[in-house]
Amino acid sequence: MVDSVARNYELGLDVASVELEGAQSFFAGRRIVVLNWRDVGHPSSGGAEAFADGVCRTLARSGASVEFFTARHHGVAAREERDGYVVRRIGGTFGVYIAAGIHLAWRRFVRRDLDIVIDCANGIPFFAPLFAPGVPVVCVVHHVHQEQFREHFGPVLSFVGRVSEGLLTRLVYRRAAFAAVSASTRRGVADQLGIARPIVVTPNGADSFGAAFRGPAAAARIVCVARLVPHKQVGVLLDAVSLLVERGSPATLVIVGDGPDRAELEAHAARLGLGARVCFTGHVSAVERDDIVGRASIAALPSSREGWGLTVIEAAAMGVPSVGLRVPGVSDAIVDGQTGWLADPEGGAGALADTLERALDACADPELASWVSRAACVWAASFTWEHTVERLAAAAAIASRRTSERTCIPMVICASDPARVRIDARDEVARCDHGVQILTWASSVAEAGQRAAGYGGSSRPATDAEMHAGPRCVTCVGVPD
Repeated sequence: MVDSVARNYELGLDVASVELEGAQSFFAGRRIVVLNWRDVGHPSSGGAEAFADGVCRTLARSGASVEFFTARHHGVAAREERDGYVVRRIGGTFGVYIAAGIHLAWRRFVRRDLDIVIDCANGIPFFAPLFAPGVPVVCVVHHVHQEQFREHFGPVLSFVGRVSEGLLTRLVYRRAAFAAVSASTRRGVADQLGIARPIVVTPNGADSFGAAFRGPAAAARIVCVARLVPHKQVGVLLDAVSLLVERGSPATLVIVGDGPDRAELEAHAARLGLGARVCFTGHVSAVERDDIVGRASIAALPSSREGWGLTVIEAAAMGVPSVGLRVPGVSDAIVDGQTGWLADPEGGAGALADTLERALDACADPELASWVSRAACVWAASFTWEHTVERLAAAAAIASRRTSERTCIPMVICASDPARVRIDARDEVARCDHGVQILTWASSVAEAGQRAAGYGGSSRPATDAEMHAGPRCVTCVGVPD
């Protein structure tokens, strides 16, 4: 059985010096903006959007005030409240980047109510530090896009994309913290983008349902949940299923999802003579998707690359093992031979067919199928959104300390009325005999004075002793040692 806690998974927190009482105590009361290209309701949404939604929901439950800023697509409102957080949609595919910068600057300099930014990079990040200087920023990377820029764009756009993701990101985010959704992505961020600072591995959570909700599995049924785009390699999966049929296997395939390649993939299935062996469902609701996955023997993820195999973990949560390729992201999500099986990516459809056949044979054995199903459930249970947010809290603490090093005037603010005090990510706070004492970092003495005046209090430079010891009874983290 998989040990979901002790498995040698490279969490890579690299934050031994950061002591947190938990994500709830760190994020409670914070005013957070989460930036992502699309939202979970977008027709082309995928793992990155599921990550952003899961993080926003969990942050809101922890007591944070969360605004999710994203592009607006046809037929949706510009503002929406969802699961405790606010969704704000402005701009299109490229305009969202300009709109996000303006919005961050407005929150930072006009409203002055921005404590933390979580900047989700979809190839090119939002460059949040340029628009919200002095605010801690966590840059979340799902996977490195350097090869995709080369493959899908001409020389000029490819160069712009690679420089933006690499050199510009290193320069702009030099005081930010980085979070990667898998150990593979962390290696890519360090090796390909040249980012040497601590990178917190922050895997996606999963909305687990448990094996008890799994329906009766259809014999030799394979399910693939994926957006139908080239790098998902659904065509290779069709070739593999065709080989299984030629070998006399009763295997059937259900493909859940839509995308620009659907018509070509349907034509390819027809050319292979798969007929009723393959079903394309198109886009379905989450409930329908879960019912289809829960009744499959195995799930397949033939992608050539992923940041993290979210669909693998979602299937595992229902006790369904997966087959994928031994490539970054997928190999992080599947424990080979325990929660699923990995095929050689160099072996093409033949290697994938061999692995699918081995998996189907294992699932035909009731005792072995039960063992693998239980192992998958235990493995998936270790990936919760609460754990994801705990790791983001570690990254945010790093960003807070790095940001404070630049806004480098240590100040003490004394306020007599605690009800008027607004805490941000730079502060350590203690109650004292005369109200509230805040040890903070300010960009200027005047800034600290203006803030203190707003609390009906006073400010003064902090002493060396106060900087060393911190205020009494510290209740939040954020000031460098």
